[in-house]
Amino acid sequence: MGDFSALLAGGPSYTIYDPTTGVVSGSKVVRQPISYMGRTNVIPPSELNSVGMNLVSYYAPPNLPGLANGENNYYYPGNSTDRFDSEFGRIDVVITSRNKLSFDFRHNDRFHTSGNVFNNVATGSTLISPNWGSMVDDVHVFTAATVWDNRANWTRLITSRPLNPSVPLTSLGFPASLQAAITKPGFPVTSVPGYVGFGYGGGQYQPFDSWQIFSMVSHVVGKHSFEFGGDLRLLKEGNFSYGNSAGSYSFGLNGGQGWTNGPNNNSAAAPIGQELASLEMGLPTTGSLDLNQNTTTSAEYFAFFAQDNFRVSPKVTLNLGLRYEHDLPSVESSNQAVNGFASSTVSPINAAAQAAYAAHPVPGITFPTLMGGLVYATPSDRKFYQTKADNFSPRVGVAWTPLPNTSVRGGVGIFNDTTGLHPAIATGYSQTTQMQPTTNSYLSPSATLTNPFPAGLTPPSGNSLGLATYLGQSVSFFPTKLLNDYAIRWDADIQQNLPGNVLFEIGYLGAHLVHLSVSKSLSYVPASYLPVGQVRNNTVVNFLTAAVANPFSGLLPGSSLNTATVQQQQLLLPYPQYTGVTLSNDPIGSSMYDSMIARLEKRLSHGVRFMANYTWSKKLDKLDYLNPQDTHLEKRISVDDRPQRIVLSGTWQLPFGEGRQFNPKVPVANYLMSGWDLTSIYTYQPDGAPLAWGNIIYLGYNFNKLKVNPHLVNGTFDTTQFDTVAADQPITGDNIRTLPTQISNARADGINSLDISISKANKITEKLHAQLRGDLFNALNHPNFAAPSLTPTSTGFAKITSQANLPRQVQVELKLMF
Repeated sequence: MGDFSALLAGGPSYTIYDPTTGVVSGSKVVRQPISYMGRTNVIPPSELNSVGMNLVSYYAPPNLPGLANGENNYYYPGNSTDRFDSEFGRIDVVITSRNKLSFDFRHNDRFHTSGNVFNNVATGSTLISPNWGSMVDDVHVFTAATVWDNRANWTRLITSRPLNPSVPLTSLGFPASLQAAITKPGFPVTSVPGYVGFGYGGGQYQPFDSWQIFSMVSHVVGKHSFEFGGDLRLLKEGNFSYGNSAGSYSFGLNGGQGWTNGPNNNSAAAPIGQELASLEMGLPTTGSLDLNQNTTTSAEYFAFFAQDNFRVSPKVTLNLGLRYEHDLPSVESSNQAVNGFASSTVSPINAAAQAAYAAHPVPGITFPTLMGGLVYATPSDRKFYQTKADNFSPRVGVAWTPLPNTSVRGGVGIFNDTTGLHPAIATGYSQTTQMQPTTNSYLSPSATLTNPFPAGLTPPSGNSLGLATYLGQSVSFFPTKLLNDYAIRWDADIQQNLPGNVLFEIGYLGAHLVHLSVSKSLSYVPASYLPVGQVRNNTVVNFLTAAVANPFSGLLPGSSLNTATVQQQQLLLPYPQYTGVTLSNDPIGSSMYDSMIARLEKRLSHGVRFMANYTWSKKLDKLDYLNPQDTHLEKRISVDDRPQRIVLSGTWQLPFGEGRQFNPKVPVANYLMSGWDLTSIYTYQPDGAPLAWGNIIYLGYNFNKLKVNPHLVNGTFDTTQFDTVAADQPITGDNIRTLPTQISNARADGINSLDISISKANKITEKLHAQLRGDLFNALNHPNFAAPSLTPTSTGFAKITSQANLPRQVQVELKLMF
């Protein structure tokens, strides 16, 4: 432990710097390489931290040779367990010849474990999901032309993700006071770039209930077939997110600064090694611990609809429909929720911060008037946001049969999605205490893993602090008005019956989606301070990360901004009193989809059925900002875009047995030979998802023409077209990015999979039937590769190290029907 000297064979970029040697040089901290007894990259035993070393001990030993720098030296086969059971019952009661009542009850339960990479309590996650439901359905036939259907339905879905089996924090070396303060035991979440992380911060218990009353009347008058009715829904969700209840600690750079990078505290990180050294020395760059509160959120919805299927003539049918919908905003049962951000209101700490800044001004920077603060729901204003009062969804369709074997269909319509239920943002009622690793820009630590929260944990304040709630931390809020996203969809197709009981269909489908949700960071350095393009400008980096007197010192207890100095870039943010401000679910996104669909189907005859489907499509999205400073969303190829897809399926009923071509009269032969069916589905999709590129430097002439071969696992593309030098890499947020996030030409592997099912059915007695079935998923055991590494400084850059699909799976099922 503590010996990283072997990394130096990869060059000086792997040097680890000693945090104890830091000295102030201008606005930077300068360090020397770490060494012990004349050996560089070896941590002196006196600098090793017992907590850090205890955490490192949970890493499993290597089981592969790996790369020269130690990367990819451990293989995890992806073991998991997935147990599922399901029960369903239904009762039908014929009350009268015109009235039928049905009742059903359903239940299923899933227990799934995965991700236990090191086979110990430090890794892995568990999903427990029991679900229930029940429905009562009453159908009343008034006349042969009029039917009234009424349904009441209840569904409960529970998502339970317990935390990893806990170990006492004191057994890892954390103080007993921290063990006593936490509310939900677990294993600390540890993030070390380049290495597998520990712990699980996604624990939660989330029951979701849905109640629905649906009523529809069907009435036929002449050539018209009318349907009209209503749909009422109530959604309710309880949410207890454990968060990082045992603490979360990160050892990567924070704002471009760290403990073991060098020679300056804002130098680029090494390809690997520095972060693990920080862990062994017990020096996180960020840390936090959550004390979360239960919330119960509900939302209501109602809709009314009418449709007329009008048979204009024997050859032409029109479908005319209109739906009216209205979503009511989400509310929290005890009003424990944020419902806005007062961006035009002066912050309560403005006067004190202005006085502190006036005493220690920073040349060249005008300190802004501090504005904004969280606004909370009250008994008189419970809504998280407003919703649109009226949503109309018209639909028009036509079916025309110009020839006996030819059918033409088309239509256009608007399809609204519900705003649904949005869990409460319970900031303040749930409280995060931020670790303060340093108060002087990583010159010396003010807290380590030995005692990460020396001032104790900050208790939740609720909304008692008003606009001062959560100052110094990251906050988010909903927009004032949430709009329903909807799709304008249009299609046209032609169907032709061919000889031999064959159907051919070809058509076009298009859709335009609008009001999709987008999240936007409001915490960014103005573009005027930043270089444009894929570049690291060290002059700009030095300017932004320079340590200056902190006007918030002493004003923001329990936050990472309550320090003596602060990075200069913090004072340039629109809301510098927060580490982050995010507008979530802003309904400004959009998407466009176009496709050509062709289908050839041979209907079942002589025991054979066959179908071939081909889809050509393109999907473009506008769902994110390339830079938070941008005023327009990035238009890019969608992560869901798959240009071509072919699906071939077929069923062959072997011609032996009762009701088939050959029916052996010998009982034993009949039993063995009858009831066999063979089904197969072949899926071929040549292209996978577009690769998602980071803020990297491309040296080639045209990024949109980059050649990627997703089957060359040791090098999917030419890495010489990229700058792979660690010291050259831009820091996200310190440049105006121009490289697109995704391009159509660079994609992960597609799909090439064959599934086979073999079944045999037999009649055992007149009242007892049995079916034995065997399924082979990915029958040929064909691997579909995962996306390659897209980290330029990694020795695994452009390499594929995992499989995206599952290996061959065999499933056997016995069904008894009586």
